[in-house]
Parts: sequence; C-alpha cells; structure tokens
Amino acid sequence: MIRSPFPDIEFPDIPLPEFVLARAAERGDKPALIDAPSGRAITYEQLAAAVRAGAGGLADRGFGQGEVFAHYAPNLPEYAVAPEAGEWLQQATLAIRARVPLEVLRDVIQPFPTFSEIHMAALKALRHEIALARNAVGAEA
Repeated sequence: MIRSPFPDIEFPDIPLPEFVLARAAERGDKPALIDAPSGRAITYEQLAAAVRAGAGGLADRGFGQGEVFAHYAPNLPEYAVAPEAGEWLQQATLAIRARVPLEVLRDVIQPFPTFSEIHMAALKALRHEIALARNAVGAEA
C-alpha cells in the first residue's frame, strides 16, 4: 500500500453535497468548475443553485432516496451538477462519462433492478433494451 506523506484528511459526518456546497455562498462568483479547453466556468453560486434546482427537478419526477441514479453525459462543467443533485436526494449515484462505450455501460447498469436517469438518448435506449431483456427473462420463468 502506498501512503501519502501528508496527514489523513478528516471529513465531517455530513452528506457529500452538503460538504461540497458548504462554503459556496461565501465563495460566490469565484469559479468552482472550469472547462479547460474553452475556459468556460461555473461559479460556486451557480453550482449550488443548479444542484438544488436539479434535486428539486428529480424529486418532482419521482426520483427518491435509496434509488440508483445513472448519469451519462459528456465531460463538461455541468457534469458535476446531476450526480450532486442525485446525492442531495440520497440516491446512489453512478456517474458515467459519455465516452464509455454502450456495451460497457450495459454491463455497468444491468445489475441494478431499478434506476433513475437523466434521459439522454443513448441511456434511454439502453434502459429500454434492458427492460425488454428483463421482461423476456421474467416471461420464461
């Protein structure tokens, strides 16, 4: 095992989104996430607002505590918003970069009996394919 020469980091016993956004208000318009190729940034204030709005939107759509939340998107500053929103609702979050081939993605999400997702076309089609496969297996039993 490789150990850091630095002391262990202590994390408070609070949910991750609460920890991540704890000082967002005081950091306000400072960049929280920066897209390296374009230089486009999301500020702490924008990030906190987007996570809260995203969590509210997910809750309004029936996503709830204890579900698995699959997020499949390109690697942009906004990529962090959806997983944080899912974790705000105490969902298990599965963040998957859009460069992951669909064959690999299928293997990753197949074991979960139910999951919520942001409906990007590829993930929606894959969810439909998995549901059809599960229904076929259930019909054979």
